Amino acid sequence: MTPFVRLIRSNMSRRIFVWFCAIVMVSVVASAGVFSLFVLAGTPTWHKQVSQYEIFAAHQFEHVWDDEVRLDQLLDDLHNDIGVDVTLRGPDGEITDSRGVVCTQCSGPTFETVVVRDGVTLGSAIACASGEGPPRPLKGIAVLSVILLMIWIGSLIVARAIVAPLKELTDVADALGRGELAQRAELAKEAGGEFEVLADAFHDMSVRIERQLKDQKTLLAGVSHELRTPLGHLMMLIEMHRELGLGADAVAEFEREVLEMDDLVDQLLATSRLDFELRDNRSIDAASVTLEAMERAGVAPELLEVVDHGSFCGDTMLIRRALANLLRNAKVHGGGVTRVEVSREADRMVIAVEDDGPGLPSSERQRLFEAFVQDRSTDSGSLGLGLFLVKRVAAVHMGDVFADERPEGGARIGFVLPMDESC
Repeated sequence: MTPFVRLIRSNMSRRIFVWFCAIVMVSVVASAGVFSLFVLAGTPTWHKQVSQYEIFAAHQFEHVWDDEVRLDQLLDDLHNDIGVDVTLRGPDGEITDSRGVVCTQCSGPTFETVVVRDGVTLGSAIACASGEGPPRPLKGIAVLSVILLMIWIGSLIVARAIVAPLKELTDVADALGRGELAQRAELAKEAGGEFEVLADAFHDMSVRIERQLKDQKTLLAGVSHELRTPLGHLMMLIEMHRELGLGADAVAEFEREVLEMDDLVDQLLATSRLDFELRDNRSIDAASVTLEAMERAGVAPELLEVVDHGSFCGDTMLIRRALANLLRNAKVHGGGVTRVEVSREADRMVIAVEDDGPGLPSSERQRLFEAFVQDRSTDSGSLGLGLFLVKRVAAVHMGDVFADERPEGGARIGFVLPMDESC
C-alpha cells in the first residue's frame, strides 16, 4: 500500500489536518504569485533601485568632493536623516572620512559608489545599512517557518475538535451494539449544530431500543408464565386419560387448552410482525373479515350489524388479530359481546365491539390501550397486551382506536381505518 493510499484511509483527524495544511500552502503560493504578477509588475526591482541610488549618490558627492564644508554636511545628513553609516575612500583606497561605523566593520549589507568627475576617479563612498536593509534569505525562511508552524498547530487543534464528537458517536454506537444502552454522546451534544442533532437521534434510538427490549422481556416472561397453565392442564389430562380412560369430555378439554396456546402463539406472531414491519397489504372487506373473526372467536353471527359496507387496505392477519382481541376483551372483561358494528364515517371504516360489562370510568379510558395494563376486577390471568396490540395494528394502518361508555351500560371499543382499496 502506497503512502498516499495509507493517508487517504487514515483517520479523519489526520486527513483534515493534511488537507487543511495543503490548502494553506497552495493559498500562500497562489497569493505570492498573484502579488508578484499584479503588484510588483511595472515597479523597479531592488537591484535597479540600488543602481539608481548609487548614481544619485555619485552625482551628489561629485559636486561637493572638493568642498570640505559641504562634504561634511552631506555625510551628516546621510548618517542622521537616512540612518546609514558612510565611509569615504580616496583614489588609492585609503579612508579619508567616515560617519558611524567604518565600512570594514559593518555587519550589514554595504553599497559602494565610485565618484567620477570628467573621467577622473576622485574616490568612492561606501554606505553601510547596519542590518536595516532588506531581510536576508535565512531570516525570511525562519519567519515563514514560524508562521507555517503556527498554522499547522492551529490546523491540528481544529481537526481534533471536529473529529472528537464523531469519535464519541462511534464509541456510543459500539457500546449500543454491545448492549450498553445507558451510553450517551454528551460531547457531541455540547458541540451544537449537526452534531447535536445526531446526538439527539442516538439518544432517542437508545431509549427506544431500551424500551423495546424491556417490553419484549416482560412479554416473554408473561407468555412463558401463561403457557405453563395450559401445558400443565394438558399433562394432567394425559395422565387422567391414561389411568381412567376418559372420553369426549377429556378431548374437549384438550381442544380448549390447545386453542389457548394457539391464541398465545398468535399474539406473539402478530407482535413480531409489527416489530419487524412485515406486512402483506391487500384490499380487505370490513364486513367479511369481521364476520370471520366472530366465527373464530365463537361469537354468534347474528350479533353483527353492518351499517355501511366498505373496504380498506391492510394486512389480513393483523386485522384478524386485532378483532380477535376486541372480541376476547368483551367476553372476558365485559360480560360478553352484545353487538358488533361495521359502519362508515366519511372516508373511514369503523369497527366496534359492544359489551354488557360494568362500563369504562374516565380514569380507565386513558390507560386502556397501554401495554401490560390488566383489569384487576377480573382474574383472567391475561398479559394486558390485547388492546395494546389493537392500538398498534390500527397505528400501522394509519388509523386510531376509541373506547366509549354506552348510555345503557357496558362499553363500546373499536378502531377506525382509512378507506383505501388501492394496495
